[in-house]
Amino acid sequence: MRHVTTALFAAALAGFPAGAQALFGAPGGVCFSSETTTYRVVTDAARPDYSVRIAPANEAVDLRVQMIDQAELADFVLVDDPDDAEATSCANAPNAIKTLAVSPNAPAPDLTISVTTHAAPADAAKYRIFLRSEKFTPAQAAALFAVLVKTAPRAFAGR
Repeated sequence: MRHVTTALFAAALAGFPAGAQALFGAPGGVCFSSETTTYRVVTDAARPDYSVRIAPANEAVDLRVQMIDQAELADFVLVDDPDDAEATSCANAPNAIKTLAVSPNAPAPDLTISVTTHAAPADAAKYRIFLRSEKFTPAQAAALFAVLVKTAPRAFAGR
């Protein structure tokens, strides 16, 4: 099995204290810069570029992910530096900013995903994510990963 492990470092917008987020994150959002795009991950947006609905595990979804605690087994690794909030904030985005709205109630989502944190039956989750962050919630990290898979499928083709 081929693992596409991507180590990524991200930070949130300045001014959000650690732990100030609920399950789906702070309303102002957090930012993540990829090669050509910066994603602002929010809980609500009037017209997001991408809308991701987090669904219960028993629903039909576009992508299933499992949060794991071993980076070496993950397909996607997201680690932020809580001391460097300015490095990849939206204010200093080096490229176009795309808005990604994450919600369990998105009316017409671009993607629907399920996120589990417990061991699932073999192949129940197609991808595994390792998250060590004070800025991103598991739902935000999974939604960001789903959009990256959708927009750059070749990077994850072997899975």
